[in-house]
Amino acid sequence: MLVAESKLKHELQDVYILSTGMFYFFDDFIISEMNEGVHFNWEAAQDIIELALNHYGSDSKISYISNRVNSYSIEAQD
Repeated sequence: MLVAESKLKHELQDVYILSTGMFYFFDDFIISEMNEGVHFNWEAAQDIIELALNHYGSDSKISYISNRVNSYSIEAQD
């Protein structure tokens, strides 16, 4: 199920659409839905980290959840 189709959409604060996928920002967690075929690496992660720092600040403790609705790969060593 996509976040946009779930009950969580009513608690959503912001949505960011990047070339790697959709990133849903809530009060204390982020849910990602990566695009099909994306290769997610440290460079791509930096974009999300920057958005999170701007949104939550550097002292916040948030969780990151991957809603794996598409097939993609991750650079594990990054």
